[in-house]
Amino acid sequence: MRSYLHIFILVVATFQFTQSHVHAIPQTMEEEYDAATTGMLETLYGEGFLSHGGPETVSRMFKGISLHNKKMLDIGCGFGGPSIYLAKKHSVDITGIDPVKHILDKATKIADKQQLKTKVTFILTPQLPYPFADETFDIAFSKEALLHSREKQAVIKEIFRVLKPGGQVVILDWVFSPATNQSTRDLFNVPTFNPIEQQEYVEYFKDAGFNDISTAEQNNLACKYTIESIKHLKKNKESIVQKFGVHEYEEALLGWNTQYVLFKQKQVLVTLFKARKPETSTGIVQPVRVFKWYNPFTWFGK
Repeated sequence: MRSYLHIFILVVATFQFTQSHVHAIPQTMEEEYDAATTGMLETLYGEGFLSHGGPETVSRMFKGISLHNKKMLDIGCGFGGPSIYLAKKHSVDITGIDPVKHILDKATKIADKQQLKTKVTFILTPQLPYPFADETFDIAFSKEALLHSREKQAVIKEIFRVLKPGGQVVILDWVFSPATNQSTRDLFNVPTFNPIEQQEYVEYFKDAGFNDISTAEQNNLACKYTIESIKHLKKNKESIVQKFGVHEYEEALLGWNTQYVLFKQKQVLVTLFKARKPETSTGIVQPVRVFKWYNPFTWFGK
């Protein structure tokens, strides 16, 4: 089971298709992001990218933020597309973390192929706390990965710990709003997805000690990228069916069409969060207890 197949389940539920059409709900991130899923996502988003918008979205995430000579942490790095893009474009030192080994193995291969060994490092991190000393990074970021986390508050506290004073956090994620109906909330109530309210995120940042907190809705752009994916699927149907099979193709097309509806109706808000760690911290950062990511599903998945 995978991300676009999960959206397919939303379609099935919405139109009350028979139970025989529904695949088993994924129970692990390995199932959520298996070879078929990641292959389809890269076909649509480009090598190394498992979420929409590619380099354009990554650049927009850091608009107005100086990246020169910064030490960065990519949380839920996936195949490393955002980190690799930033490493090629800027003078940065990036560490990507992810709880899924086969995902990280692929990320390392892509970085090696592009001769970025000295600028990008990927580390398997299946649980909190992160394996870094306090005040290690200038910037921490995550691109559409934390929607899988069931421990977002603990993750944000851990980000605060590993950021240097004055460091910034940038997170692009899917969230609910007060307008999100109960049916949509229920449909996302599965082991590998856990969107929360936009305001909850803001409160988690405040509780961790961050200031300069901002939110920016990105639904118009998310709709644009989703339409582009749908057009790509239709235009390249023959080659995609040949590579993945007609069943995978049809489920993907249904999934992205449903994703478009969710974004267009703002049942799901694609939101860019930014915050800053104060230059001088007056509080005591509480230690983060250890969670095993796979039981229950904890800090992330991408």
